[in-house]
Amino acid sequence: MSELSRRRVLKSGLAATAAVGASVLLAPVAHASEFPEVPGMRGDRRANELWYAYEMEFSYAPSAEVVAAYGELDAAAQGSPLSLLDLYIQTREQGTYPESYLDRIRRARHAFEVFSVVQLDLFDRYYPRDERALAWSFVHMGNGVLYDPRMPHPNEIHMMTMDNTSADGKTTTSWHFWHAVNRGLTLLGIDRARWNRLDRLVGLGWEVQSTTKPAVGQVNPPIACHTAERLIRRWECRTPGEMDRAFQSFPYPAP
Repeated sequence: MSELSRRRVLKSGLAATAAVGASVLLAPVAHASEFPEVPGMRGDRRANELWYAYEMEFSYAPSAEVVAAYGELDAAAQGSPLSLLDLYIQTREQGTYPESYLDRIRRARHAFEVFSVVQLDLFDRYYPRDERALAWSFVHMGNGVLYDPRMPHPNEIHMMTMDNTSADGKTTTSWHFWHAVNRGLTLLGIDRARWNRLDRLVGLGWEVQSTTKPAVGQVNPPIACHTAERLIRRWECRTPGEMDRAFQSFPYPAP
């Protein structure tokens, strides 16, 4: 789920598609009991399946539509995919947000619509009408406890990392990038209510990773249930403005 992977998508297009079981992404499955056994897999079965499908769709085996959407986003931000985050940060610091941010991203509306449709399809496929369980999937991913041997080595652990991160994966900006995309969706009026809710889960995953500081390349100790529940409650009612202020902090959430 790294920005390096996202940039690789732009460079390599669909080169990886044939190498991955695309049928996995299309299967109408939702419950762990319906998934085939994967020898060696560790962690919550349904969460593993969600994040595997997510990684394939957005990093390793993107559809032509997703590749094109990345290109549109790149063009609107006038730089690499990371510059969308730079644009978001810049407009916040200059006091011109949200107007100037919205003005720049309007040209990429179709790309944002693609991101919304594809992501919501994945969330609804694996966690239909179960946002509480979906919240826990973000906890598991932020915690670095999901080991999936189907993933390309050395990325068998589903977690947020980045090519210029520290060795333990603690200082990734990927959560901030995701928030910048989500705010683009809500400002453009694309599934606004849904993305305001889902953005809180992005904040949740960010704080879980910031709290547990999982190591890259290994299954990490699970976060205590009472700690995870406290973090879920902390994020579940935040307004869009509170989310923006929270993501002004880097690399970790403010106390």
